[in-house]
Amino acid sequence: MPTLHRTRTLKRFNAVSTLNPINRLTVTAFSLREARGLLPAAAVVVGWAPAREVRA
Repeated sequence: MPTLHRTRTLKRFNAVSTLNPINRLTVTAFSLREARGLLPAAAVVVGWAPAREVRA
């Protein structure tokens, strides 16, 4: 069987703490779900941008 390759985009998510809006957080992940898992519960994602492409 042929090997299936797809390109996934790694994204840099920016978040803000709801407890202290001055605290800015940045995490790199493939999906919003993954980013939310890496961020504390008191953080809200406010934006994202592509970081780089990875072949998976």
